[in-house]
Amino acid sequence: MRSYNEPVINAGDASGNLTSIIVKTENLHLGGLHVTSTGTAAGSVTVEISNDEPTTGLNPSNWVAVSGLTVSVSGANNYIIPKFEICYNYLRVKYTASTGTGTLTAKLHLIGY
Repeated sequence: MRSYNEPVINAGDASGNLTSIIVKTENLHLGGLHVTSTGTAAGSVTVEISNDEPTTGLNPSNWVAVSGLTVSVSGANNYIIPKFEICYNYLRVKYTASTGTGTLTAKLHLIGY
């Protein structure tokens, strides 16, 4: 069994937009996202995917936001994007700030075989 359980954004400055590290999702099939924000940060967190060829390393250039995999953030709290299926080559998380300050942490939990 393969798993990935790491923060992809770790206490990022939520007063501006944030883009996570890129995760290669080979042999990972299910995922979930836990977001923690502090302060007065407000915006949205979205899961994005890329199906660029794996030969590009960790530098895919074609990203698409996955419909339904977005959560609104408003102030200090915990948020989730519940279980979702993965059938793409790469995944990343994007935070689009709208107002406020604070930090944002996004932790991915992915499992597969």
